[in-house]
Amino acid sequence: MKQKITPQKLEKYFVLTNTALKKIKENIVKGKEIQAKEIIEMVENYLADAKYFEEKKDFVNAFAALNYAHGWIDCGVRLGIFDVNFSQFPTRPPSIARRDLSRNVDFKLRKMLYIL
Repeated sequence: MKQKITPQKLEKYFVLTNTALKKIKENIVKGKEIQAKEIIEMVENYLADAKYFEEKKDFVNAFAALNYAHGWIDCGVRLGIFDVNFSQFPTRPPSIARRDLSRNVDFKLRKMLYIL
């Protein structure tokens, strides 16, 4: 049943998100270390929250926290804080995976969304 969050589904997304976290930690753009630190901290916090909810058998909130964690990773990649392309993330659908969206963000948009 696709509408059910199972322990197996959670494990799959824990692995995917931890893999993505490892990849971004290894590929921080020079000069973006402060922003990267902030994003990595948020990802790690959401992963810890997800683990807490999983241990409490609250799979819905665990899955939500995992999605927030991965959302922070996606944001950092799109804003050019991490030098990775979306094809390196197994959670991306094939149509997106073929493009490196972080390269397509307009400079003005980057400036507008600049975190720190």
